[in-house]
Amino acid sequence: MSADRIVDQLAPGPTLSNETHFYPIVDGWVLPDDPAELIGTSRQAAIPVLIGYNADEGDFFTADAPKSISGFETFVRGKFGSAQLESILAMYPARTDADAPAALSRFFGDYELLTSTVQTARATARVSDVHMYQFSQVGPRTRRLWNGAAHTTDLPYMFDHVTAPSDDFDSRDKAVSQAMAGAWVAFVKTGNPNGPGLPKWPRYQPPTYQYLNYSEGTTIGSGFRESQIQFCRRLLDMLRRDSSKLAQQ
Repeated sequence: MSADRIVDQLAPGPTLSNETHFYPIVDGWVLPDDPAELIGTSRQAAIPVLIGYNADEGDFFTADAPKSISGFETFVRGKFGSAQLESILAMYPARTDADAPAALSRFFGDYELLTSTVQTARATARVSDVHMYQFSQVGPRTRRLWNGAAHTTDLPYMFDHVTAPSDDFDSRDKAVSQAMAGAWVAFVKTGNPNGPGLPKWPRYQPPTYQYLNYSEGTTIGSGFRESQIQFCRRLLDMLRRDSSKLAQQ
């Protein structure tokens, strides 16, 4: 059966769900242990890493988010239990039903994508050179579909698939794409995304953890959504501890 036929027969699923889980398979060979125990230690390969996130990751999930505060609360209870509900609602408040989809999507993007990316980069920086990017460009297509730099919107830019002028992209998008694609090629060749004619890209390292923000007028930034990242990190640590306790019973 062809790949196209397999895809055609797959039932469409929601982009936002607390019933879909992605876990690493610890086989003792390719992956000898939980990646959370390996990354940032001498057991991790000391190779250069280029990693990043989009400024509005959660916007990708808004269309499938619950449309009420009660739906928001049900989602949170299903994923984290009732004990965490109050603190999550305090960090990501929804005062009306109309606020709920955006609040939950922002939380989901921070927890599932932003925090894991940042934590991985900071741990890896202990043993390797890391360069972190933030993608903030919002072109015509992105604005039309998500209204922000949502999850996956960076892909056409980094792989030089931006055609401008068009209904989807303009000259500003093309400039961002050329800068990104050039940096990616330099990184593949040398392990460093810096090069002639490219924006200066500092290493991602303490204490400032600077990243390169790809947008109109590419800039160096630091500290993006730090309080939310630390909040989500504590949630993740709690879930890992609870899972470990269950595994030992």
